[in-house]
Amino acid sequence: MPEGDTIAQWADQVRHALVGKRVVRAELALQRRPLAGFDVGSEVVRVEAVGKHLLIGTERRWIRGHVGLHGAWRVGGPSLSGGRQVGVRVEVEDAAVLALRTTEVELTRYVDEVRRLPRLASLGPDLMHEVDLDLVVGRARVVRDRERTLAAVLTDQVVACGLGNVYKSEVCFLSGRHPLTPLDDLEDAELKDAFALGARLLRENRHEPRRRTRQGPGPRLWVYDRAGQPCLRCADAIRVARHTDFGRPVWWCPACQPTGR
Repeated sequence: MPEGDTIAQWADQVRHALVGKRVVRAELALQRRPLAGFDVGSEVVRVEAVGKHLLIGTERRWIRGHVGLHGAWRVGGPSLSGGRQVGVRVEVEDAAVLALRTTEVELTRYVDEVRRLPRLASLGPDLMHEVDLDLVVGRARVVRDRERTLAAVLTDQVVACGLGNVYKSEVCFLSGRHPLTPLDDLEDAELKDAFALGARLLRENRHEPRRRTRQGPGPRLWVYDRAGQPCLRCADAIRVARHTDFGRPVWWCPACQPTGR
């Protein structure tokens, strides 16, 4: 599952492969339908990661790609192939970059400040960087509905961007809070601590080949994708449920994260 730390790693790889080189081939496709060409002959000047979005910029244009739950960015030689999964392909003389299984592809004019791009302007602060957590809490209090839960708020990219399914479950466990705790039952300090923990985990995994929230032998993660298995703290069975965050799953330990805590 690509979250903010993974996108940042991919951006590093794409930046190393493309920046300072001229585009010799570029193709954009969304749902297998070709879009406009992308500045063949222009130099790639920037590669940026913003939350779960990755952007490749020349002097005149940006490509913005979002690979959703199941996609990936790949870097290799000019012969690199991704078959029908390719949503974006950018080649320079000695390298190719592919975005596989993209859910969004956009070609826009180049601007120095990527947050001015319409699709990015509404995103909250990027937790991969130093952010004002009081601002994040304020956004969480404003952008909500009557069914808002801690799990849903942690993954709301309008509140703060970067966290996804893995970290929402891990943050809730490490915070000792049930993931379906209503937002109104949380103090501002608790919500701030949860986002601070999520930001720290993102940054700690920034250069790790495999995401880890737990140290020592055994599983790398405390609860994510461990339904029915014993909790690594108390041995109670981990549970899973779907919630209002687009019906996505969340995992927790009923003993370590009781309802009402």
